[in-house]
Amino acid sequence: MAVRPYAQKSVFDLEAIFERSRDNASELERLSTELTFRTTGKARSLATKVGQSLDVLNNTRIVSLPAARLQPGNPVWYRIRRPGFQRAM
Repeated sequence: MAVRPYAQKSVFDLEAIFERSRDNASELERLSTELTFRTTGKARSLATKVGQSLDVLNNTRIVSLPAARLQPGNPVWYRIRRPGFQRAM
């Protein structure tokens, strides 16, 4: 049986928790789990926001490159500064 620490919380309470915890992946995971049990439109909307925030947190990477490589005109710079940008060569 799933542990539901937020089972007694309203969706408004869950939204407040979400706003306070946007950068806390473990808290967002707990919210996401709770929202799988909710069926209202507001809960589904919040579940989408929580999922998007988790995606952003999980895709955040810390990149350490020498400054010389991070200059406009260098393909590495374009990939870091503008994700999804494909520079024509």
